[in-house]
Amino acid sequence: MARKPKICYFQKEIPDRISYTSVLETPIGRLRIVANTKELISVLFLADNCEVEICENEITKKAKQELKEYFAGERKEFSHFRMQLPGFEGRVLRAVKKIPYGTTINYKELAELANMPYLVEMAADALEENFYLIMIPSHRIVGSDQKLHRYQAGLERKKYLLELEAKYSTEEEKKRSCMKVSKK
Repeated sequence: MARKPKICYFQKEIPDRISYTSVLETPIGRLRIVANTKELISVLFLADNCEVEICENEITKKAKQELKEYFAGERKEFSHFRMQLPGFEGRVLRAVKKIPYGTTINYKELAELANMPYLVEMAADALEENFYLIMIPSHRIVGSDQKLHRYQAGLERKKYLLELEAKYSTEEEKKRSCMKVSKK
């Protein structure tokens, strides 16, 4: 009997109950996009040399296309995908979704944006629960020293994503990156 290929994930295990998968080759590694029939479940980088069985649906195809457009500099915002964002981590990740393309904020500003100004470290820790890399742009969070700190997929990827956004940002977006992000 033939053995199923081992599926490897970048740092996080994903439940077997997931039905649909797409994989996107990017300049910084392969992204595995997972959905069920109603919502996007995850967008995570695969570890090297992993095999994945691909079985796409409309949600994974749409997310894959939008991510392709993002890497080509043609997309700056993603469609509203239904995502699982429960509890404290969800509150932080919903705040991260408000950070505009080409803009960075620090962890203290993130805590304030999530309406929890005294929980800076907990807000930073919540980013480790981001199962929707790039689509929920946790790469846009930097240290108060403006240096790169903490990114679930590695600092090299974070640097690449920030440089990509800087390359394709308009002058107006570059000006906005110096302004505070609204809590609206």
